[in-house]
Amino acid sequence: MGPGGGAQTAAYRRFLRLGRPDGNGQRPLRGQLGYRVVHCYGDPKVTEDLIESLSRYERPMICTEWLHRPMGSRFQSHLPLFRRFNVGVYGWGLVLGRTQTNRAWSTMNNAPDPNPTEWQHDMMLPDGTAYDTELVAVIREQVGEDLLMKSVEMTPESMQDLHDRGLIIRMGPRALDARPGETLGRSLCESAEAFGPPKRITATVGREELTGLAAHPDNEEFLLIADQETSPMYLAIALCMRGDFEEKVKTGNLVPKDLVLLRCRYNDPEVSFFVLRNGMPHSAAIVDLDKSPATFYIAESGDLPRDLLEMRKYRLKVDPR
Repeated sequence: MGPGGGAQTAAYRRFLRLGRPDGNGQRPLRGQLGYRVVHCYGDPKVTEDLIESLSRYERPMICTEWLHRPMGSRFQSHLPLFRRFNVGVYGWGLVLGRTQTNRAWSTMNNAPDPNPTEWQHDMMLPDGTAYDTELVAVIREQVGEDLLMKSVEMTPESMQDLHDRGLIIRMGPRALDARPGETLGRSLCESAEAFGPPKRITATVGREELTGLAAHPDNEEFLLIADQETSPMYLAIALCMRGDFEEKVKTGNLVPKDLVLLRCRYNDPEVSFFVLRNGMPHSAAIVDLDKSPATFYIAESGDLPRDLLEMRKYRLKVDPR
């Protein structure tokens, strides 16, 4: 048949705390494997030693059995380890069920406990509740995809580009054709009555990651009035409407160029005052927690809902370079 992928087998297994090697009968295959398939239920030290011992073969590695909480093999300890060595993994159990993979082997024969306090496998209860409250955060942190965002300066040109795209409305000074003795006014935008009377908000940003992207069903005014000595603030704005943005996230097609990251400038009438149009996903962050956090002002409707968007695997981060 002429297969080109190479033979694959679980030629490396370590089950116990001491890392007892197994699979000796498969040693003749080890130099011919297309990639390394390993089993290791040991603690982080045992697992790391095994991975390092196999790295000399310079082949991709997959660990097909590993989770054993009572023996010190946990998501919190092992996912960072597997990620650091670029080892692929998958687990036996997802939802607690009739296969009882939540029970450790030792409980099967000796004093079996149908509901052990510490599970071996499995991640959630049948109702979808996570077994471990930290589990969801750990998985998202370790298996997500970082999108490093390069910033652009908030200049009249960059703000006009966003204005021309229909994403913002600039509120910079624009002279109207008023005759001597005459005062003219022009409406820039109007709020929807459905979301209540207008209100003014002061907002302070003290986070370094662009978490919590939000979108609103009505316009939102940004008034960047602050001390220039505060930590620089970065404002990420999607370059597409909410529906298109959520579709990119859902299908795994989100890329950095789908957003613009503005390095905000305060107290400049040409750029510091603008309206973010309704439906535009956005988030803000700073990069220097040693300085005073960034503070600014927002004007919006009093009952305007704030819809947080599900980012799934994506994490947006400011590229400091």
